[in-house]
Amino acid sequence: MREVWYVVGITAAMLFVSWIISTGLCLPNPHSLNGNVYDNIGNIVEGVEIIITNERTNAQMDVKTNEWGEYQEDAYNFANSYQNGDTIHYYVRYKGYKLEQTANINVSKGGTKVNFAFPFCLGVVIPEGTYPSIAGVHRGTMIPSANINVSYMEIRACEGTGGHAKYVHIIGENVNASAVWRGYNSSEFQTLIFDVPFTLEEGKMYTYEIKTGSYPQIIHQNSIKVPAGTINCTEFVDVNGKVYMEGIPSVTLGVEV
Repeated sequence: MREVWYVVGITAAMLFVSWIISTGLCLPNPHSLNGNVYDNIGNIVEGVEIIITNERTNAQMDVKTNEWGEYQEDAYNFANSYQNGDTIHYYVRYKGYKLEQTANINVSKGGTKVNFAFPFCLGVVIPEGTYPSIAGVHRGTMIPSANINVSYMEIRACEGTGGHAKYVHIIGENVNASAVWRGYNSSEFQTLIFDVPFTLEEGKMYTYEIKTGSYPQIIHQNSIKVPAGTINCTEFVDVNGKVYMEGIPSVTLGVEV
């Protein structure tokens, strides 16, 4: 008799689970809410604040994009969780720019991915570099894939160092621009400001010369392609006079957003 009740109990449990699944009342599993944020030419944008709201419950979560321009949260972390079909509202803001969008959760998919693109351009953004690092003079060329407005150049330092650019000179179509380092006492010692803003034109070739100090981040390649175009190294002469054919400094050329 005990065995009969055992079988009945198992059968009832299975029928109950089937009923839950068929009626769509099953508890939600973790469901990723993720995506990327870009500028208008495809550069990733770090530090963008995104407020994610479940419109059914008004529950909110805040997240920021990381150094790869990615954001990720889990719908399971909403207060009162979530249901299949819930409308999710995204409020995206960065330095005075704002974007909004909605999307519906579909639990048959592995997650809900929503990307965003701001209307501004960060400029020529060369990714983070690595050690080994040494000061020197970088010379090379760049060919923009879009028109890029430029008023400043910022260089990334190796962590814990005073890596900086002492000088930059860019020559090309209607451009002959240079900027000089303001010194460590400047509030922006890793930023060089051009006296007159200029535009790098799409498809035109420009030559650059960048003199660095301390330990700047360096891409140890002779060419790199980024959303804003292609950058090539023709030579890198380090502070000791040694010549390399690879060495692109990690910089951003653009205008303040």
